[in-house]
Amino acid sequence: MNNFWILVKNNAFVFWGSLKNRRKGKYAASGALMAILLLFVGFSLASQSVATTATLIDAGVPDLSIFMSLISALTIGILFGLMRAANTAGSKDAELLLSLPVRRVTVVCSKVVTQYIFDAPLMIVIFASAVISHFIMGGGDVGALIRGLILTLLLPMIPITLSYLLGAILTYLQQRFKMTSIITTGILMVLLIGYMFINFQSSSLLEGATKGGLNSANAMIGKIAPLSWLTHFVLDGSMFPVLLSLLMLIVPFCLAVWLFAAVFGKPRNAYQSQSRVLAFSARTPRMALLDKEIRRYLSCSIYVFNTAFGPIILLVLAVAIAIVGPDKIISGIGFTEGMTLSNDL
Repeated sequence: MNNFWILVKNNAFVFWGSLKNRRKGKYAASGALMAILLLFVGFSLASQSVATTATLIDAGVPDLSIFMSLISALTIGILFGLMRAANTAGSKDAELLLSLPVRRVTVVCSKVVTQYIFDAPLMIVIFASAVISHFIMGGGDVGALIRGLILTLLLPMIPITLSYLLGAILTYLQQRFKMTSIITTGILMVLLIGYMFINFQSSSLLEGATKGGLNSANAMIGKIAPLSWLTHFVLDGSMFPVLLSLLMLIVPFCLAVWLFAAVFGKPRNAYQSQSRVLAFSARTPRMALLDKEIRRYLSCSIYVFNTAFGPIILLVLAVAIAIVGPDKIISGIGFTEGMTLSNDL
C-alpha cells in the first residue's frame, strides 16, 4: 500500500511539473481556455440537471430525476470509456514503472487514480446536482442525500471499468491476429452508434413517463435492471438494490484492473506472422509511402475515430433514410411529429 501512494504522489508531481513547464506562451493561453471551457461545460450540465429535476418535481415524479440524471451521467462516462479504449492500452513510462520492485496491479491502480481525476468531474457534477436538488426541492430525506453522494463518487468506476476491459481485450486480440486494429475500430464505432441511438430514445421515454404520472415513472425506472438498482440505491437504500449495485460496480472493476495489469506495458499491433514465405513486390516510392501512411492511419484507432466517425454516421443515415424513409428514422430516434413541428415553428 505504501508503494501505491508513492506512485500516486509521483503521478501528481509529474502532471504538475508538465503544467509548470508550459506556463508561458501558447501553452498557458490554451490551458486557460481549456479550463474556462471545462468550467462552462460543467456549469451548463449542472444547470441542465437542476432544471430537469425541477421540471420532474413539478410534474409530480421527483424520483424520476435520479433515474434521468443517472442516464445523463453514464452517457458522458461511457463515451469517455469508449474513447479511452480506442487509445493504446500501454503507457509512456510503462518500462520504467515495470522495472521497479512493484506489482503490476499496484502500478495500474495508481494509474486508476489519475484517470478518475480526469473522467469523474463531469459525471460528479451531473449526478450530484440532481441528488442535491432532489433533496432541497423534492423533499428527499437525509439518507437519500448521503447515499446519492456516495453513489456519485462510485459512478466513475463504470467508464474506467469499460475502458480497461475493452483495452485489455483489444490488446490481446491485436497481439494474436493481423490487422485487428481496423476490426476493433469498427466494433467500437458500432458500439458507440448503438449507444447514441439508445440515448436518443431517452427523450421520448421521458416525455411518456411525465405524461403517464407516477405509475408510468415507476414502470420506466424498473424497465432497465441495472439503472433500477442504482436508482433504488439512492431512493430507499434497501438491502437488495444496494448489494446488487455494489457488486455491479466493484466486481467488474476489479476484473478489469486485473486484466489490464496483465497486458500493461505490452505494445499493441505486435502481431508476428509464423509464415516463412518472404512476400516481396516491387513498388514505386510514391505507392510505398502511401501504403505506409495508410497503415499508420488505420493502426491508430483514435485517428480513425476523430476523422471518420462523422462521415460514416452521415453515410449510414443517408442510406437508412433512402431505404426506410425519414419518418421512420425520426420516430425510431424518439422524436414525435409534434416535436418536429414545434421545432420548425
